[in-house]
Parts: sequence; structure tokens; C-alpha cells
Amino acid sequence: MQVKSIMTRDPVVVPPTMTVEAVAQLLAQRHISAAFVVDAAGLPIGVVSEGDLIRRLAPSAEETGLGWLA
Repeated sequence: MQVKSIMTRDPVVVPPTMTVEAVAQLLAQRHISAAFVVDAAGLPIGVVSEGDLIRRLAPSAEETGLGWLA
């Protein structure tokens, strides 16, 4: 199998100024796991993924009181 057989042909793009909450909503609405981050010229400058959002939005171990268990 090659990547072209599973890739998205019309990828979702977001600006770097979009909030992480808005990106999380967009990914959920579109049922996708990542989006390209593009600059004002439409050139890719990065990727934001579900994993990035989980790490950013999940409470830290200190906040949950679970310590190393978290």
C-alpha cells in the first residue's frame, strides 16, 4: 500500500493564530486527526494533531493530584 491510497486530497488548513480550542472543535467536526498550519501565503509551516491538543489541553499531573500515575 502507498500513502497516496490513504491520504486526504483536500487537507484542512488553519492559520497559526487559531486557538487550540477552535482547532480541537474543527478536528472533531471534520472527523480528522490533524491539520496543516499555513502562513498568510498559504505555505505550510507546521502540523497540529490530536496528540498535540491532548498534551496541551489535558490537565497536568500536578493539577490532577495523580503525580507519576498520570
